[in-house]
Amino acid sequence: MTPCPGHMWDGSQSSFTGPALDLYRRLDAMFVRLADRIGAQDYAFPTMISAKTLAKMNYFTSFPHAVTFAVALDRDEQNLERFRAEADRDAGAGRGITLTATQPVQEVLTPAACYHFYPLFANRTLSAPAYLTTRASCHRRETHYEPLRRQWCFGMREIVVIGTAAEARAFAERAKHEVATMLAALGLSATPTVATDPFFKPERNPLAIMQRLDPVKTEFVFGGDLAVASVNLHHDHFGGTFGIARDGKPAHTACLAFGIERWVHMICAQYGNNPADWPLADVETPPVRKRERVDA
Repeated sequence: MTPCPGHMWDGSQSSFTGPALDLYRRLDAMFVRLADRIGAQDYAFPTMISAKTLAKMNYFTSFPHAVTFAVALDRDEQNLERFRAEADRDAGAGRGITLTATQPVQEVLTPAACYHFYPLFANRTLSAPAYLTTRASCHRRETHYEPLRRQWCFGMREIVVIGTAAEARAFAERAKHEVATMLAALGLSATPTVATDPFFKPERNPLAIMQRLDPVKTEFVFGGDLAVASVNLHHDHFGGTFGIARDGKPAHTACLAFGIERWVHMICAQYGNNPADWPLADVETPPVRKRERVDA
């Protein structure tokens, strides 16, 4: 990988300072400006999401291999004594920590930024489409990790619409055009490609089979193997699951997702490790904006 000054790697996730941090912020500012043009309201959410919420989406059935759990020890005093007797020693020696008894898991580290929106709008009837955006630190277990390209924890900016089927499709088409325009303006080449989500045992998963029969996911792929953005149509899956209505029917949803570290990689790979050669010099970081309520 081409070095990116100010990027630090710990084996599964990245840290940033200096030029790399500035590039990271300018990239997200560019995505926020796209969200502004679309009219999306910005939100900030916690790092964790309810396991009950993900269960309603059948997430654990579809992606058990990707989940990162927020685990807490059982508060029994003897259990805590057993844990602390060896934890520091084992972790310090690089052996990892063997947990003693744990409490039932109620929270999961967020796997996708948009998942916070659907319970937020649960059981609401929308009189107009809702356009929304958020940036989240997302967590997905992988078989291996690569700096900036494939990480356990990574930054994701998403823009989401909740509306009618026509509104969701119009958003998806605009999103694909906007990403292509953005890439061209930066002199970057990423090819739109029909894709499917990385389901567990996809040959047995009805959602995976449905995606193959009715393609709903487009990825923009850099260098032949790295998806840097995706446009996803969910039909009425989330609207029906969470009781969100629009125009007398379960709402349809669509989202546009950017992997921010992957865009950092793409720019460093194409333009090299001299920040003076990077594009985005004229992109400022986004202003602080007040959160507004989206009327139902």
